[in-house]
Amino acid sequence: MEKHAVFADGGAGGMSPPVEEMTARATEAASFLKVLAHEGRMKILCHLAHGEGESRLYSIADPRAGQVVGLMYRLFCAD
Repeated sequence: MEKHAVFADGGAGGMSPPVEEMTARATEAASFLKVLAHEGRMKILCHLAHGEGESRLYSIADPRAGQVVGLMYRLFCAD
């Protein structure tokens, strides 16, 4: 049975990016996740995702962060 990679966008992928680009993306992703890997920040993000945050104090500027926060909210914050 042949295996194919499935990416977040639902595609089966085509050509892989060069190893250097993959390494850079992996480093960026790891840094991004480290920022979110903090209990206090996750509490704030759960409140923001639920619409309870003080918008003048907190905002989610990076659209990728908004998507991750939405997923984290569904997985860990929602009832």
